[in-house]
This record gives sequence, C-alpha cells and structure tokens, in this order.
Amino acid sequence: MKKLLFLIICLLAANGLTQAQNYDAAVGIRFGFPTGITYKQFMGGNTAFEVIVGGGDKGGSVTALIEFHSEVLDQSLNVFYGLGGHIGTWRSDLNVGVDGIFGLELSTSSPIVMAIDIKPTVFLWRSDIRTSTGGAFSLRYSF
Repeated sequence: MKKLLFLIICLLAANGLTQAQNYDAAVGIRFGFPTGITYKQFMGGNTAFEVIVGGGDKGGSVTALIEFHSEVLDQSLNVFYGLGGHIGTWRSDLNVGVDGIFGLELSTSSPIVMAIDIKPTVFLWRSDIRTSTGGAFSLRYSF
C-alpha cells in the first residue's frame, strides 16, 4: 500500500505542470474531522492555499495547508495533496502539529466545488507526540 501511494504521488508530481482548476477561490463547509469552515485560494498554476477552521466537542483548531492539484480526467476532476500545520486546543490544552492532506476534488459548471479527503496529523499534546487520521467531505462555493 505504501509503495502504491508513493507511486501515485510521484506520478502526480510529474503531472504537476498542467493547469488543474477552473476557479480562483472557494469558501464552504467541511463535514468530517474536523468539521468546520474551509477556504481555498489558488496562488497560480496548480498550487493552492487552504485554511480550515474546525472543531468538535473536545476542542478546535486552525489548519493552514499548501496543496498541489493535478487533473485526473479533465479540468473538473482533480487529485490534490499537500502539507501544512495547525494550532488549536484539545481537552483545554494547547496543541500544535503537522498536517498532510490527500483527496479528490470535483468542480462543476455551477459555482459548487465538492471534495473528499484524508488528513493525517502528527501533533504535540501534553508533551506527547500523537497521530490521528481524519477525513471529510467539503462543499464550497467558488468565485
């Protein structure tokens, strides 16, 4: 499985020179872990900056990610992957960490953009290093 994931990432990186989106910015709701608000802004080419403000019953966080998009079949369907970090609270304690993201995004002829992702996290909590894997479905309005 790890070899397959590595191969997919290598192929996507090699394909990274293509224009891979048909919108500039989008804002919406993220359903999953963490649940919250998501904002994505393309910075040119296939690179985007995403901010996720989310939380649950035991805390909340702000996550910032740099993402790389690559077309799958045409410009409306993209695979994306990226890396970033977060700061937040968990059970009243401050935590910071490193976040990854990998997913699929579909932009339609309407201003609606849908995405599904997996977001692994390594975080520092009470001087311990912990890991977690979340995922979500995001529904955004593009402009």
